[in-house]
Amino acid sequence: MALKNNHSNRNQILNVSTFLYLPLLFTVLLYWPGLGGPFLFDDIVNFQSLMQLDKHNTFNRIYQFILTGNAGPLGRPISLLSFMINDNTWPSYPWSFKYTNMLIHMLNGVLIFIACLQLSRFNSTIIKQRFLFAGIATTIWLIHPMQTSTVLYVIQRMTQLSTLFTLAGIVCFLHGRYLLSQLRNVKKAYWIMSSGMIFFGLTAAFSKETGILIVLFIGTIEYSLLQNTDAPASYQLWKRLFITIPCLILLAAFIVRFPDFYNGHAGRSFTLYERVLSETRILCDYLYKIFIPRSGGTGLFYDDYIKSSGLLSPPQTILSVITITTLVVTGFLIRNKFKIISFAILWFFSGHVLESTIVPLELYFEHRNYLAILGPIILISSLSSLPKKHTLYATFPVLIFIAVTSFITFNNNKVWGNHILIAKVWAAENPYSIRAQQSASAVAVMLGDYKKAREVMADIYTKYPDEAALQLQLIQLDCNTKTLTRKQINDAILTLPDKKYSHATIPTLLNLYEQFSRKTCDELTADLLLNIIEALIKNKSFGSDSNMHALYYWKGLIYADKHMLSPAMESLDISHKYQGVIDIPLQQAIWLSSAGLYDDALTYLQLAEDMDNRAQNPLLKNVRKRDISNLKRLILKEKQGNTSK
Repeated sequence: MALKNNHSNRNQILNVSTFLYLPLLFTVLLYWPGLGGPFLFDDIVNFQSLMQLDKHNTFNRIYQFILTGNAGPLGRPISLLSFMINDNTWPSYPWSFKYTNMLIHMLNGVLIFIACLQLSRFNSTIIKQRFLFAGIATTIWLIHPMQTSTVLYVIQRMTQLSTLFTLAGIVCFLHGRYLLSQLRNVKKAYWIMSSGMIFFGLTAAFSKETGILIVLFIGTIEYSLLQNTDAPASYQLWKRLFITIPCLILLAAFIVRFPDFYNGHAGRSFTLYERVLSETRILCDYLYKIFIPRSGGTGLFYDDYIKSSGLLSPPQTILSVITITTLVVTGFLIRNKFKIISFAILWFFSGHVLESTIVPLELYFEHRNYLAILGPIILISSLSSLPKKHTLYATFPVLIFIAVTSFITFNNNKVWGNHILIAKVWAAENPYSIRAQQSASAVAVMLGDYKKAREVMADIYTKYPDEAALQLQLIQLDCNTKTLTRKQINDAILTLPDKKYSHATIPTLLNLYEQFSRKTCDELTADLLLNIIEALIKNKSFGSDSNMHALYYWKGLIYADKHMLSPAMESLDISHKYQGVIDIPLQQAIWLSSAGLYDDALTYLQLAEDMDNRAQNPLLKNVRKRDISNLKRLILKEKQGNTSK
């Protein structure tokens, strides 16, 4: 008996080495060329805030950073804390961030391997087939080209960590569910399932809000793959408490928040109706890329994606609506006879409930498939679980699929790992993407080729002449080359009130202000820059609170540069009304103190202190107490010194 057990253990170790360790090693080889790439897109936006935090106390800086997240309604503090593994200052170097992302990706692969082994226990007792199935599913999931944008786009660690905890919760569920199916250790099973769903569900949600979808994923497993699996009668109550009721709460939240979702589309270039129609085409495109991966086209810039304005505009829309509707209905109808197909369909769409329906997000991002892709991949991998006489014929095309996806992923990752190549390739692949062309222009500037940079920007501006950001970026480029003309600025002042809003406008205005402050753009005077800001203030598409806050803030700074205290204070007062930010009264207190208006300065300082103590998050109260106290002490000292004179 002992010899038999030792032989079984050796076989199990060999299976784990073959079907798990080798895919993990293979993943490192495929992703290593991509680790040298740059920070991208939202990476910089999210990490720049490190520059504004406590510069004296590292612990306080980390504390502030993880509790001031605004990427989602829950703040995503766990994800923000994870970034501190790599660095807590800015600017920083991206390599270590991407390396950590790769490690998390591999850890997720381990959990998928475990989950697949657990699933196969309900249907297969053949050990080799179980390990083969789990190994193939894990390998495809790890190396699929659609995963690249999640792993190598640093900020998507939020997606990775949410997936990590979701998978951990699913592993707990499957373990407990297996114990229930054996009708043994019932109390232990319920404890594992319940605590796993609660703890890992919360940690997943506080990594990224998509973590709440754990209830849909577990519901999909239960009502497709495990629907006829044995369980005690008490399990019906557990399902109602942990699956049915949470799903109803999620549905109710969608209904309650519907007005907010509807109004949130006002700042987008598409309506709610157009978004829903467009997402049917996008979901079909995702599925096509999953089953038929292609080289290239796995970047971040999909702002040129053509929206659907009607069922026949473009014509593919109605076909996509029919396809998606048919798939969802079929997924429910066939769950008794064709469990694995039903599971694949329902799992994929469960993963897209938040980000590909009515929430007013951007239309297209591949990282939304990071966990959703697992359903179709398990369907592909299930070919290896066919009866033994068919295994070879079924596994061969799967191995071909793995070989092709490996080749594509490796080539894509080489592009992601090259700062210059990534911009050129994405610009060539997306000639109508404003962001792709802006990125290519920025790389040309980095290389000192201002002529090429302007050519790229001028070309995209001819395609989108209504874009405010592009007009300002051309002014910025001409500032760099000393070729800016007064006519360009006057044209901008005249036309900016009627231009379209884009997110890049405010950062571009900041760059222009910095050029003005450094006196590197002679043609751009303070008055002209003020006129540009006024033109944007008049533009109704820039009327959101955050935009008006930023515009009046920079307006105040320019007045301060002109030593015009009264309009500078007035501008910052207006900015503060749009968005109450503690740094504004602190800045005003410094200005007033410099002007000798100490009592007024102390009044604004008191406003800052009251704001600090009224922080909605109790953990954030008094985080600026030291800054306020130090400034107050300096102002009182200065006031006392002037009084004694």
